[in-house]
Amino acid sequence: MARLLAVPWRIVSDEARILFLHIAKIADDDEDDVCHASDEELASAMGVDSIKKPFEELKKARYMIVDETSEGRSLRLRYDVTLDFLEAAGYHEAVKG
Repeated sequence: MARLLAVPWRIVSDEARILFLHIAKIADDDEDDVCHASDEELASAMGVDSIKKPFEELKKARYMIVDETSEGRSLRLRYDVTLDFLEAAGYHEAVKG
């Protein structure tokens, strides 16, 4: 997987940044580099009731690709982000919670 191309730190809220990091972590751990976690799983990992607002923020900012299938939804980041890069950049604490 390619290294970081861009991360939307400047134009989204802290909650959206944390969601972005969680999605990147799950995608980085997955074989196909896609986050297949449900909204409920992501909300639980973040310790919040809902990810609707930060998720919509990332979609509007064009940082998220949503693949809808009959089996559910998968999320892809528009930019290649690896967990190694995030940890090297000091964002591992945000990912871990």
